Amino acid sequence: MNVGAIHGVDTTTAITLVDPQDATKTFPVTIKQGGVFVDYTVLANTGSLDTQTIYKAIVSGLMAQELIVEVQNHDGNPKETEEVMASLQASAKGSFSFGGEAAPAGKHGKAENDNGSTQKADYTVHIRAGEAYLSLPNDSYRPLIRPLPFVTAANQQKLLGTLQHISRWHFIKNLQNQIIPENFPEQALKIELMRVMGNGTTEPIDASNGTVALTYELVNQAWRGTIQIKITNTTPQDLYVCAAYLSKEFQCYLKFLPHLVQKLEAGKSVFLGPNGQDRINLKLGKVEQDYNWPETQEAIKFIVSTTEFDAEALILEELPQPLTADDKDRGLDKGLDTEETRGLETGVRFSGWITQTLHLVFKNPVYNQLLAERLQTLLEWDETAYFAAGLYCEVNMDKTGQPTIWDLKPAIKKGLKVPEGEKTIIDDIKLFLGNQIESAQRRKRYRNLKKDPNRLRIVAEGDSWFQYPILVEDTIDHLYKLYAIRSFAEAGDTLENYLKKREYLDAIEEEKVDFFLVSGGGNDILGKQFEGFLRDTPDPNDTTFQKYFNAGLTKKLDDLEGFYGDMFTQLLDRYPDLHILVHSYDYVIPLDTNDPINKGKSSWLGQYLIKKNIQPQTEREQCIHFIMDAFNERLQKVVAQFADHISYINVRNVVNRTSWFDEIHPTNEGFQLVANRFIEVIEKIRAEKKSPLTT
Repeated sequence: MNVGAIHGVDTTTAITLVDPQDATKTFPVTIKQGGVFVDYTVLANTGSLDTQTIYKAIVSGLMAQELIVEVQNHDGNPKETEEVMASLQASAKGSFSFGGEAAPAGKHGKAENDNGSTQKADYTVHIRAGEAYLSLPNDSYRPLIRPLPFVTAANQQKLLGTLQHISRWHFIKNLQNQIIPENFPEQALKIELMRVMGNGTTEPIDASNGTVALTYELVNQAWRGTIQIKITNTTPQDLYVCAAYLSKEFQCYLKFLPHLVQKLEAGKSVFLGPNGQDRINLKLGKVEQDYNWPETQEAIKFIVSTTEFDAEALILEELPQPLTADDKDRGLDKGLDTEETRGLETGVRFSGWITQTLHLVFKNPVYNQLLAERLQTLLEWDETAYFAAGLYCEVNMDKTGQPTIWDLKPAIKKGLKVPEGEKTIIDDIKLFLGNQIESAQRRKRYRNLKKDPNRLRIVAEGDSWFQYPILVEDTIDHLYKLYAIRSFAEAGDTLENYLKKREYLDAIEEEKVDFFLVSGGGNDILGKQFEGFLRDTPDPNDTTFQKYFNAGLTKKLDDLEGFYGDMFTQLLDRYPDLHILVHSYDYVIPLDTNDPINKGKSSWLGQYLIKKNIQPQTEREQCIHFIMDAFNERLQKVVAQFADHISYINVRNVVNRTSWFDEIHPTNEGFQLVANRFIEVIEKIRAEKKSPLTT
């Protein structure tokens, strides 16, 4: 059989032969003892076979190493995603298993060791924005490959093929002979490395432990380098060698030797290099720079045999790389440039094959030192904004507790490279940070998700309960799992401002939607004006909680009632078949800054209530209840005027006290509870529209 050990055959491999003239005739066979060789296998129990017939062999588990893959479903339909993963698992053929430490218990065929403990995941598959992409576990902003579309059955096959490709790459990387042939030296090859400096001099690189760290030089404004790798046959007999370069793009490249399998005579040496050259060029890739990798790891696997073998099946093309700021030179963007330039211890005979591995660690010389212009491009482009924001930015709260202050992470700000004469680019970046980054991400999200014909399209406008960047999964984040939503929400935005912009108006027609979601009013009453609504002293003639508030609050509530009335009237005049969903806010909890347990926490409501000497904490919380109830009374009053077209969603008392991220925003779990209320209403309305009319 023309596959052997380097293809994954071992003594446990199941093999079935099929009659080429009649596929219903099969012949189970076994492997002859000692019959697995480097690239072929000798079979047993073949007496009944026709020696003149060439049979097709069905061989299980060829060139596959089972990977443990955890799944993080950011916004895929939970039921559909579960079904897809189950289908992929059924087709894996030993290449991968879904599970791993970070995967939810019981989900996607959770992988376990024999003792029942969960195995550590090798990779994470992220389902997000109508795409699937891979990262290392706990490193979600550094995709390893270009994200794959993930909205149709054909796309799912691409993910299956990608995972199987990576499984084969790992099989080759970890390939070794489980039984070292007798007298075969463990280090049949002597591997020597030299760094060729820009001035032409060379210096040795220690490779004695099988791992080398490679650095770059800045040459003509580009980070480059050159190395020489020399292998020497240290044995007294001829060997056949294959050098498989395993790149970070999951490529297996075999052309660093003159032949895929090179005969290396006893005591002789050969240099590795493309097209017969004696050196290999290094080039710092754009992916490493733009995604700020501190280092990347690759390897060269040497397969060494006393007999000639066929290595063609080991070749793997590289997988598409993540998009970069300029998205070009993809084929050259690798650690080792595969293109054109750019004393014997014993006389004992031996036979068989072994492998040796040289691990390559490429140090990024510009880690945390991205060019400002490239960073600006990464943040502005819809395709890269999500990754760039997570890698380079941090979100802080403004004076009212809204996540509107974006900035560069300190280490990035310190190392950012700004060309002379372009200092204003820093100001340009800061202007772009914030809601614009989140909006760029959501544009891409909607653009991809709406390709799914089964997803309901929705337009939304709102505040931070609909758009909370990076730190929290807000209401809309959870709704993305079921719907394609074109959202105009911005953290810190006010209902008054929605009506000034009215971005949602034309979008409803453009997207041909039947539902419009709105979250507004919270910042109008609990934002920067909140302190101004508080009286210096309670009204002695009032026995309600109104005694703590001046006429400014009533005026603002009147305004909000009018704003909502204007919004709803305009929407329904233009779109009479539109259904609008509007929500209350839950009872936010003012922070008790007098409690030592809250030391160091930020307060945007509690501090002002305490400043006005409103005591105790329960009284302060009742003040907030009063405001929220008053707001909801006004909102319900407006909704009642459009009862057939607007649904009021009451989320008061939905989020429990332990599910608040800060004073005014729920946690991921809290926002999920809010989103569930929306889902219940949306699905009820959809069901009613589908049902036949009854009398």
